[in-house]
Amino acid sequence: MVIHYHGMGLSVWLFTDHQQGAMWVGLRAP
Repeated sequence: MVIHYHGMGLSVWLFTDHQQGAMWVGLRAP
Protein backbone atom coordinates (compact mmCIF):
# COMPACT_ATOMS: atom_id res chain seq x y z
CA MET A 1 0.00 0.00 0.00
CA VAL A 2 1.27 3.43 -0.90
CA ILE A 3 -0.05 6.62 0.64
CA HIS A 4 0.90 9.97 -0.83
CA TYR A 5 0.11 13.27 0.84
CA HIS A 6 0.99 16.60 -0.71
CA GLY A 7 0.46 19.81 1.16
CA MET A 8 2.11 22.71 2.96
CA GLY A 9 5.04 22.54 0.53
CA LEU A 10 5.92 18.95 1.38
CA SER A 11 5.46 15.59 -0.27
CA VAL A 12 5.03 12.69 2.12
CA TRP A 13 5.20 9.09 0.95
CA LEU A 14 4.24 6.16 3.15
CA PHE A 15 5.06 2.69 1.90
CA THR A 16 3.83 -0.34 3.80
CA ASP A 17 4.30 -4.01 3.13
CA HIS A 18 2.25 -6.04 5.58
CA GLN A 19 3.52 -9.32 4.16
CA GLN A 20 7.04 -8.50 5.29
CA GLY A 21 6.07 -6.21 8.14
CA ALA A 22 8.14 -3.42 6.68
CA MET A 23 7.41 0.29 6.47
CA TRP A 24 9.18 3.11 4.67
CA VAL A 25 8.44 6.79 5.07
CA GLY A 26 9.76 9.37 2.64
CA LEU A 27 9.64 13.11 3.11
CA ARG A 28 10.80 15.53 0.47
CA ALA A 29 10.25 19.05 -0.76
CA PRO A 30 8.61 19.33 -4.18
